[in-house]
Amino acid sequence: MDYFNELLFFKRKKHLLKYYNHHPKEVGSQLYIRNKQYYDSKGFTSTDCITYALNVMSAAFSEVGNSEAKNTIWKKGHSGIITAQYLVSNLGWETVYINADINHPADGENKHPLAYLQQVKRDGKYYNVPVHHALTNYRPTDKESAQEQGLWKIYKSRGLKVGPTTLNIVDYNTMRKVPFGFGVSNGGMHTWLFSEGYVYEVHWDGIGASLYEKTPLNLFNWLSGVIIVPKDSSGLLKSLPQVARHLHE
Repeated sequence: MDYFNELLFFKRKKHLLKYYNHHPKEVGSQLYIRNKQYYDSKGFTSTDCITYALNVMSAAFSEVGNSEAKNTIWKKGHSGIITAQYLVSNLGWETVYINADINHPADGENKHPLAYLQQVKRDGKYYNVPVHHALTNYRPTDKESAQEQGLWKIYKSRGLKVGPTTLNIVDYNTMRKVPFGFGVSNGGMHTWLFSEGYVYEVHWDGIGASLYEKTPLNLFNWLSGVIIVPKDSSGLLKSLPQVARHLHE
């Protein structure tokens, strides 16, 4: 790894941890809206999941002298999907589609397998974000738990396989080496940051200790989505299953 890339890795992780570890005067945007006068009087500023991500990425872009990227992500930051599209199409970042258990989503929602089958596998995209790699089945749904919830009946009614899913620990460990990524779940409803196997996120209804949270990816409640990885880390993704390149042509 050359010095410039090491510098980029350091700056992204530095700013990720800076906001995560130090936020005494921040409050989730929904709490702020409900009591704006009070929080303003106390000197609090509003934040949410996309604001956290934009703060970190724009600070890193600024430090390496890329003012155009710094300004552009704020202009596009009203949408996690549009931000992801910009990072991929304009800056050359690569997309990893993630799905904890393709055939047996733990919440029983068919949006997870359908996004994989009807978007990623068929078109090579996730809500129009080009997808290059896939990380799947890194948290198989427990069969007994699924039976108790009645999910296996739901799977069968939707034509999904009911056999057990094999844990994909190899690809999961590959992603644990990735120093930084921008995460998008549920078509942009939630955004977050990723570093070395962990999700860093902001809750818009939180304050103090409940505002920011760090969670291992395999325990993250959002079961599918994408992680957008800077191009200087793309070499770490080579062993992951690839989405057919011709789909992007």
